[in-house]
Amino acid sequence: MQSITNTLAFVMVQQGIFALGWFAAGMGLNLARKASLYWSVATLITAAGLGLISMRGQVPDWLSYPLADWLTVLGMALIQRGVQIFNRTRSAPWEMLTLLLVTALAMAWIAATDGHHATGLVLATSAAVAWALLRTAQTLFFSLRLEFGVGRATGMSLPFALMGLAFLTRFIGGMLRPDVVGQPVNVAGAFNEALVLGFLMMGLVTNLSLSYLVVSRILSQLQRLSLHDSLTGLLNRRALQQRLELESRRMMRTQAGFAVIMLDIDYFKQLNDSHGHAAGDFALAGLAEELRAVSREIDHAARMGGEEFCLVLPQCDLDGALLVAERLRARIAAMSLPWEGEQLRLTVSLGVAAASPAEARPGVDAAEAVLRQADRALYRAKAAGRNRVEAQAQADMKPSRVA
Repeated sequence: MQSITNTLAFVMVQQGIFALGWFAAGMGLNLARKASLYWSVATLITAAGLGLISMRGQVPDWLSYPLADWLTVLGMALIQRGVQIFNRTRSAPWEMLTLLLVTALAMAWIAATDGHHATGLVLATSAAVAWALLRTAQTLFFSLRLEFGVGRATGMSLPFALMGLAFLTRFIGGMLRPDVVGQPVNVAGAFNEALVLGFLMMGLVTNLSLSYLVVSRILSQLQRLSLHDSLTGLLNRRALQQRLELESRRMMRTQAGFAVIMLDIDYFKQLNDSHGHAAGDFALAGLAEELRAVSREIDHAARMGGEEFCLVLPQCDLDGALLVAERLRARIAAMSLPWEGEQLRLTVSLGVAAASPAEARPGVDAAEAVLRQADRALYRAKAAGRNRVEAQAQADMKPSRVA
């Protein structure tokens, strides 16, 4: 009995430390603020519930039994809600509120109608905690698998799933063997001693899993920032170079070529000078939307810097790329961007080049070569009057597409 009480006290202190940690992370470091505050309150409430459980026999039964057990359920429900908020899951708090209300009513009924209510409270608490933990695992897996992949999503959700199954097992076992499994956690016995050690591990694993989740999201955001243009959300030059190198290797492996479209906004300096840099940024963002609109899922759109953009088209030949470039030119020419009571109009000049395995030569960087050819074609389009599409030099016999 004393060893169980000591372990419960240790778990209570552990949860209190994690509560302070989450509060500091949310308020001091501004890391996932709202979710961190939920988790801080959850661990603090869990610590309070465990504290009341460890004081059974010293405080009134209504404090150390139904209230203590309900606080444990509340802590798990708040962890679940924090996970939903962190992952931006479209879920109203009704599920959490319903769980807490049903559990409170069940515990009140058990305490009022059952003279020996401890086993009933164990069953109600185990069922509610199992539900909250399993739903947390489900939310984590389905919301993270697209962001981090199935493997990491499974790893982050598995601890919650295992703990949920443990509480579900306790619920089923308590119904089948109430004399062993259905006893309150503070009652001496081998099962309860193992259960309290499980609480200790659960508190550690839960908070470490949540910490790993936050760190993974931060690292993912940092990686995205390092590879994307902050204004338009498109790939930056560094990321584009990586994609081109991947396409070059894929071309040699699969014998399927790729194409590149370089484009530059015509007279962009005049737009900045006459309307201001904010209008210029607005125009760049609008052009980025048009790039996304003409892109396939496998295409890669990037902002090279300033008013220059690039579109990489995997599994596309020169003729196909010229059609895409002309469609993009026409869309941008027809675009009208409302700005402070005026309509901003843009045109672009485009250069198109394609890489094919038949033209690949040893010692020649296909990615660098196709980018250079598209860049030269772009400057020929500028020199020829702007608002037009030009192809790489090898395809000069193809007619230029002019507005």
